[in-house]
Amino acid sequence: MEIIKIGAVALTGMLFAVLMRNKNPTAAALTALACTLVIASYMLGAFEDLFSGFSRLLSSGGLDPVFYKSIIKVIGVAYFSEIISGLCRDAGENAIAAKVEIAGRVFVLTLTLPVVTELMNVIIGALDMI
Repeated sequence: MEIIKIGAVALTGMLFAVLMRNKNPTAAALTALACTLVIASYMLGAFEDLFSGFSRLLSSGGLDPVFYKSIIKVIGVAYFSEIISGLCRDAGENAIAAKVEIAGRVFVLTLTLPVVTELMNVIIGALDMI
């Protein structure tokens, strides 16, 4: 199972980063980055399964592909900003991490705007029928 490999990589990377943090903080941050990249490579297969599952679900329901694309983009932005902010925190840059999280939230709101607009149109149309 991939999650066992991810756990092993995470624990090994954490151990090396903790051991190096006092002597060489730069090496500790690079270790965390390398660990993150290895974990991300293991997750690529899971993302493919997730995307194809969403695609099947939305096509069977006859929903507009705009919704599917928005959902996938929101998930991607959320995970990406979380990973990057975590790396910034590991490197001791809490202020930068906070800005990455804010930027992620702004982009999520921007990406959900078409879905919210369509939902509002549906609600208004339903209210007009009453």
